[in-house]
Amino acid sequence: MLLGLMLVGNAARAATSSSANPDKSAEIVMESAWWARSDFMVSGTVLNEGTHRTVMGSFNRGKGGVINEVFQLLNTNNAVIGTNTTDSILSTNGTSIIAKHIVSNYPGYSLDYYTNGGSYTIAQEIGALSWHSRPGVGTVMGGDKSSEVCMMLHTGGKAGSTKKHLFVLSAGATEETTWGLYPWDVFPTQIFMAGKKLNDEGVAYAVFPDHDDEDCTPDVNVPCYSFFNLGADKQCAPRKITFSDTSADSSSFWPNHVRGKLEAVCNPGTTNYTVLASINWEYDIDANGHTTTTNQYNGGYPGDVGVIVATLSGFDKGTAILPGGSAVVSGEKIEAYYIGCCEAGDLSWVHTILEDLHPKGTNSPPYNDTLCSHPYYYCPEDTSFIQDVEQLF
Repeated sequence: MLLGLMLVGNAARAATSSSANPDKSAEIVMESAWWARSDFMVSGTVLNEGTHRTVMGSFNRGKGGVINEVFQLLNTNNAVIGTNTTDSILSTNGTSIIAKHIVSNYPGYSLDYYTNGGSYTIAQEIGALSWHSRPGVGTVMGGDKSSEVCMMLHTGGKAGSTKKHLFVLSAGATEETTWGLYPWDVFPTQIFMAGKKLNDEGVAYAVFPDHDDEDCTPDVNVPCYSFFNLGADKQCAPRKITFSDTSADSSSFWPNHVRGKLEAVCNPGTTNYTVLASINWEYDIDANGHTTTTNQYNGGYPGDVGVIVATLSGFDKGTAILPGGSAVVSGEKIEAYYIGCCEAGDLSWVHTILEDLHPKGTNSPPYNDTLCSHPYYYCPEDTSFIQDVEQLF
């Protein structure tokens, strides 16, 4: 009987950027690969016939690759009685065969010809596997295979940009077992990409700069496996900014009513900045210096992304150290942070006093907090508090 065993692999899917800003999309591509496989089968009660097949191939992106495949037909003495040899040339991206040279020599006929190729899937099994089994009466099958591939993430981005972005990495994998014919899916938490372990949902988070190349070949702790559905979704990398301010009045300004708004903004330094999130705060001080907070807080909870997380606490008759000495003050302390993205520029704060019965200096509400540094109505990002997304997830 004549049996051809096919070498099958799973093509990686190029992942394109979900971000609207970068000029060049991110993509995962196969950079290089090599593979070798040998299969044999003999059948019949006295092992009277069989086949032997070997495949060897190599590929380098931009240069192309070659494949050599030899299929042999065996007689009852396991001697070769027919051979089919195919030499193929792969395209520079490895997805198609440019040309084939086929030479066949079987009892009664022979062929020698060239032909065009077609689409091709490069084997992506990683590691080595050998098998030798008797799946049926009088039939012996076996072989071995070994291969390796490098999948590279090109992060893309605007020309000259080195800005960091968040990448959501994903992949699936199957383990090759039982003489290579019965693979099964592995759990996502067994898969690593770019040194990151995938979670239960099959994703991992990493931060890479624009125009960077990262090896994202899935790594699975099994002897031999195949991978599929590779993804690298490019997003903005969240950053963390913090805010701390105390709004206080000395006894000469009691009673008082003060209300304000804190905004996390994108693209500071211009009047058309984008507000990403905001919270409101409010307090009253009576004539005796007792503070009552009426918090209109509409922020989030610790760990939230995309909202301001704040602690608002009123205090009575604290001591403030001033240039000319000290004073007894009452008011409210604001501690806040924001984790989010700003593709257009930097994250920053805008702090606005909306109501104040005793305005400070020559300002009349509403006005931007003059305690913040240049430009006067912004509280700039404190880079000492910036964290990469890897510390946040």
